[in-house]
Amino acid sequence: MEPCRQSSAISACSGGKKTVREERDKLSACHHMISQHYQQAINLIGRRWVLQILTVLLTAPHQFMQIEALIGGISSNMLAIRLRELEQEGMIERRVREETPARVEYCLTEKGRAMEEVISALRCWSSR
Repeated sequence: MEPCRQSSAISACSGGKKTVREERDKLSACHHMISQHYQQAINLIGRRWVLQILTVLLTAPHQFMQIEALIGGISSNMLAIRLRELEQEGMIERRVREETPARVEYCLTEKGRAMEEVISALRCWSSR
């Protein structure tokens, strides 16, 4: 499937003629792509506290209480829910360190680390 773009402008520039049906089918395919992957991503990162948690974990692995203190204002229950969701989505990893007493740390996976550019872009955009 070819990427979504404004095909009417491209067709006009290239001299190609597209039927209304071809345009509609292309838009439908783009809408399907956006609905499936884009919406899943937006639904995840749009949840309250998710970007703050990822931002904290971009600096280093942290324990639950450290994340809670660094974010401030998030309840323990909500933090536990968000950490579980991020772990299920493959964004973070929960590691139990074999010490006495055992310590649990949260760190970003490769998928979670890939959010660094997005978070950086949002930070730049928000400061305009």
